[in-house]
Amino acid sequence: MVIGDFWHWIDLNEGNGDIEIEITNGTYNCIPLGQLIGTLLSVNSGIGATYTVSYTPGTGFRFDTDAQQPFSLLWKSGTHGSDGKDTHIGTILGFNDVADDTGALYYIADWPVNCLPHGDNYQRQMFMFMD
Repeated sequence: MVIGDFWHWIDLNEGNGDIEIEITNGTYNCIPLGQLIGTLLSVNSGIGATYTVSYTPGTGFRFDTDAQQPFSLLWKSGTHGSDGKDTHIGTILGFNDVADDTGALYYIADWPVNCLPHGDNYQRQMFMFMD
């Protein structure tokens, strides 16, 4: 999974204002990418929450928090959401950006994503789709 200059933001709200998280550009497998996102969300939490972002093949990414307070992922209305700059990472992670994810303690992706980095396996898959 390639995270580049254009789509690399997560906008989050914990009830006390929006938080903007920038993901470092790079090529990631899903599990290390989830760990990185969880760490960045935790470090930047305005309420001291610890976030876990996990990946399960066939299900996709899941965002969890240990806080007993709902949080929102602002895929649509955030500064980087689809109504704003549209530079969020949500659709790359499998989240639909026609609406924010709000009012819950966890969120599961709307669709699973393929997390193979671009390389031999990716190229083989692309050729299979082209046949």
